[in-house]
Amino acid sequence: MNKRVFITGIGCVLGNRFQEDGKYYSIAEGQYEDIIARRRLNALDRISKQCIAAAELAFMDANLKEERIPEDCGIFFGTAFGPISSIHKFDTVSVEKGALFVNPSHFPNTVLNSPACRTGIEFAIAGPVYTICNGITSTLDALGLGYCHVKNNITSLVIAGGVDEVSELQLKTYDSHNTIVEGCGFAVLESEEYMEDKNNVYEILGYDTFSVLKEDTHQICRELSDRIGELVKSLDLQSDVIFFSIYSCLASETVEKILEEIKQYFNNPIKYKLVTEDFIGAGGIVQLFDLMKNSENTRGLNILLNMDEGKATMLLLSKYIK
Repeated sequence: MNKRVFITGIGCVLGNRFQEDGKYYSIAEGQYEDIIARRRLNALDRISKQCIAAAELAFMDANLKEERIPEDCGIFFGTAFGPISSIHKFDTVSVEKGALFVNPSHFPNTVLNSPACRTGIEFAIAGPVYTICNGITSTLDALGLGYCHVKNNITSLVIAGGVDEVSELQLKTYDSHNTIVEGCGFAVLESEEYMEDKNNVYEILGYDTFSVLKEDTHQICRELSDRIGELVKSLDLQSDVIFFSIYSCLASETVEKILEEIKQYFNNPIKYKLVTEDFIGAGGIVQLFDLMKNSENTRGLNILLNMDEGKATMLLLSKYIK
């Protein structure tokens, strides 16, 4: 039996320190160290600490104490690069100075799944732990897969989101037209029977991910419209306004053209917001945080859309009205 899935809490930290040499905004150490100060995490790398801090903020926002986290709780961690900076630093010492000079306590930081696993260990989470690396759609896919697990009664609760940090190595291999901003965040997803009386709750109504390798924007629009239309029709949802939040590495002119064409397929008024910063793989969780904390669209259908040259991912949500 499929279950309804609700987002009951969210925590997010965004970079606020401008790095002149790299032209990006980094998350300052104090932004996450203060949150996890009571924990002994000296050997952990920066990305794992940010991951744990984001999870702690999400649990606090959901008013869920650690001792009440269910045993089957899962983690769905999205990231485009993961701990690549930690791997690079560890390997550089080994290559330049020799294996005897590396700090063995730092070796776990070189495992691609380490941020998610370290978070699971810190909160005694015994359910499924996944790391999703899917480019700019990584955290939105993490939210979608977490939603599927709760919906299909595989777990009763998950935290889903992710982190992407910026390092010198990433700046050499990653090209962006927009200002890069580091971001980390998690959301708490619960089924209805485990959800207590909470405020500012959003219900996830659907999730889809698909290829957009089409010849022209008209074909992309048709595919997007058909997919959205199928989801909306299956929900039998009566919504006055459809609000899009769009995070894409495509040129803004291309995205706006796609949106203008999409409007032709719907009778509902459509509003949209383009995310102008580049959060790498963390864009989805940043969009969700902005929706839950800042959005005025409390009655309509909200669609979080991530899109690059090859794929599109979308999450449909609405404000839960008691």
